[in-house]
Amino acid sequence: MPSKYSDMTKKIRIKIGPDSTRPDPRLKPISMTRPDPRVDPTHGQLCAECHAARVKTRKLEKAYRHQTSTESRTSWREQFINQRILYQRKFVSYWSAAISSCQGDFRAPWSKLRPLLHSGSNATSQLTADEYAQFFITKIERIRASTATAPSPIIEDRHIPEPLLAFEPATAEEILKILNRSTVK
Repeated sequence: MPSKYSDMTKKIRIKIGPDSTRPDPRLKPISMTRPDPRVDPTHGQLCAECHAARVKTRKLEKAYRHQTSTESRTSWREQFINQRILYQRKFVSYWSAAISSCQGDFRAPWSKLRPLLHSGSNATSQLTADEYAQFFITKIERIRASTATAPSPIIEDRHIPEPLLAFEPATAEEILKILNRSTVK
């Protein structure tokens, strides 16, 4: 069952960089559907504590991926758990402060919670499934009718002096060397 929050389409772009008017070219913009308590609103970047935790987690993960051992996996997983606890603590403190800042004003908490509770737009269609199907059937028939009288394409065979008829299997070492040289996405 899909979450009622999963179809939020309104995106909030946070500018990043020290002066918040020009983004820092070294950093990518953060795109999210709701305020992120880990992000410092004055700079639009992860707070120093969250950034340090993320850097340490990534470093330990890379060490584990490079040399898989029980010890490196354990240290990486422990750091990952600590990072999640930090993020959760930041989340709770952010929303506690946001709600407590609305003391006496009964409308203000709802304006802060609305992005969490409601989707940005109602993206429902008035068309039925049969109407969609008929639209595409008609579209395909029109394309076929317009290209029915067109001449068939001319496909010429190319002469290849040395065709690839057999492949030599790669060794595990060759594959590892290629994978280690490739960039991580």
